[in-house]
Amino acid sequence: MSDPIASQPVAITADSARRRLGDLAEYVAVMGDIDAAEIYREACVAAERKFERKLQTRLGVTRILAGDNPGLVKSDPANDIAGDYDVLEDFSDYRRGEMATDVLPRKHTFSRPIISVQSVSLEFGPTAQIITFPMDWIQIYHQIGQFAITPVGTSPQIAAAMGMWYAGLLDKAWTWDVIPGLWHWQYTAGYPNPATNPELDEMRIELSFAAAANVIESVRHMIPDSVAVGGAGYNSTRTPLSQTLDTWNKRTDAFLASWNKQHRSVKFMMV
Repeated sequence: MSDPIASQPVAITADSARRRLGDLAEYVAVMGDIDAAEIYREACVAAERKFERKLQTRLGVTRILAGDNPGLVKSDPANDIAGDYDVLEDFSDYRRGEMATDVLPRKHTFSRPIISVQSVSLEFGPTAQIITFPMDWIQIYHQIGQFAITPVGTSPQIAAAMGMWYAGLLDKAWTWDVIPGLWHWQYTAGYPNPATNPELDEMRIELSFAAAANVIESVRHMIPDSVAVGGAGYNSTRTPLSQTLDTWNKRTDAFLASWNKQHRSVKFMMV
């Protein structure tokens, strides 16, 4: 889920991680303002990318092309290019029988939540389209990252005339159970205003702990687990770093598992 377009965190800030560190933030401060800022930036970005990858979620609003279209331009903020899409994802295979006169397809996207869908088509390439589905046929399941093709507002005869007939022809023309990369779509996923969006209140807290753990790992060599008093070793009252990191990492893992359980759809396999 790594997204190369953003080098800055979008949901949390350096202060989010600094608050979790408490007095440990002093060890980061001795690095100097520039290096300390970079440590916090890297830690926050890494935490957000991990969450996006593990949760198959986009935190910020992201325009996504799942397929191949040389006529579209990818955004490149570093060179001030505002393109047609921000991220390129793999297209999806067509599986025999997933669409027929008595079967309507339902597809999962790689990223969620879905904000909107711009286009859905079956094609071998931009110049070899089989069908581009009317937008009012696209029924979106926003949170779980799924859409269904439903020929609403038309008679079965009209739906068939607009391309529903193709499925049987494809199944007969191809002897394989899978036609690679036949599904193409463009969509927008993520959360508007991720730094303040109330839907992400809980996630921002967990992101701050994950970022703080990343900061500790960056300066761990500078932080003693004990201090010397009168030549003898004296254990500080602070919880040992290894225990703190273990607690925070377990907290992150528990949150990720819980979030996925609540927001990811169950996929059934027919045998």
